[in-house]
Amino acid sequence: RLIPPAHRAPLADILAACRLYRKQTGRLVTLEYALIAGGNDTPEEAGQLARIARELDAKVNLIACNPTASTHRAPDARAIAAFERRLAAAGARVTVRRSKGEEIAAACGQLRRQPSPST
Repeated sequence: RLIPPAHRAPLADILAACRLYRKQTGRLVTLEYALIAGGNDTPEEAGQLARIARELDAKVNLIACNPTASTHRAPDARAIAAFERRLAAAGARVTVRRSKGEEIAAACGQLRRQPSPST
């Protein structure tokens, strides 16, 4: 829903690429998952993500959505912890990334082209 059509790849293709990478390199795949409050932070989505992580023998790195000019926001700390617990309980390896740089609008997702201020 968030990725423009021109930049989307079918999930099956992405998972196949992950499997191939793991097979050819022996390296662990890390799934970066940006948590968006009311968007992709439900128990059902945690279950689906855990299933994918187990199938790929991958690690999940949870990243709380950083505030930007968009309407998307991060879940609160309790909701992030609950999502993490659901993943772990379902057998997924999971870590939560600590956000850095938000105070200067330089956190992940915040560094993007913005209009210059008028003079």
